[in-house]
Amino acid sequence: MIHIENLILHPLLLTLQDIRLMSTEIWVRVGLVIICIALISWILILLSKRKTVELNKSKNKIAELEKQLEEKDKFISIIAHDLKDPFNNLSGLTALLKQNHESYDSQKRGQLISEIHHSSLYLYEFVNNLLLWSRSQQNTIQFNPGKQRIGDIFFKNKNVLQSQASAKEIKLTFETEHENELVVCDENLLNTVLRNLITNAIKFTPVQGRIKVICAKQNGAFLFSVEDNGMGMEEGRIPKLFKPEEKFSATGTNYEQGTGMGLIICKEFVEKHNGKIWVESNVQQGTKFLFTIPFESDVNS
Repeated sequence: MIHIENLILHPLLLTLQDIRLMSTEIWVRVGLVIICIALISWILILLSKRKTVELNKSKNKIAELEKQLEEKDKFISIIAHDLKDPFNNLSGLTALLKQNHESYDSQKRGQLISEIHHSSLYLYEFVNNLLLWSRSQQNTIQFNPGKQRIGDIFFKNKNVLQSQASAKEIKLTFETEHENELVVCDENLLNTVLRNLITNAIKFTPVQGRIKVICAKQNGAFLFSVEDNGMGMEEGRIPKLFKPEEKFSATGTNYEQGTGMGLIICKEFVEKHNGKIWVESNVQQGTKFLFTIPFESDVNS
């Protein structure tokens, strides 16, 4: 009897075990499916976030490029205007001299020639600085840092600019306690910065004025300064000095024309050394331009 019941119940027991096994397998598969769906969802969310970040970066880059293009368009417009005026001036002056050279006395002819000379110098400086700026924008100016003696840098710039200062009886001095120390810089770029700043100071300093060029140390960098006792400038003009789209120019104490390009070049060349440039000025009290050149360990070669 027992044997017969076992025979009858055995298939039923197998069926129940199979059901339990199938149930467990189903839940395992369901669990795996849920985990896969979760993983896929997580990956999709990450990809979506990444694409969103990349899209935002692209939008920011596009906005930045549009701003740069707008600034350059404005700058080109300013350049065209600044070139037009001196060319018109040259054309008018030479026309006057051509038509009236016989009737003008030597004093009048000398005055016209002097004005033509000033306009020619302005155009030369403007075009030269414009070419430098253009090369800098295209990264075609090589940056070759090396060790230069502070005293040698000062000596070379004094020799180049002393006659220009003497023409206005300006006392030009170079002062430093670090004459024999070495600054890591691109000599050509550093000289361009100093000459632009000193030339500007000569323009805006009156006859028998003074200009002082100093090199000191401050916060891990050489601190250069060019200080004059000239015309100075209003505080509102200072933020415009180093912006191409806000190019600012003024007339010197002897009616020398400034192009405004020199300071833009100075900023770019100082920044190539990982330095900073700024200005302090008061009307009729003079101007002081300062810039830093980091010590050797901080300069990118």
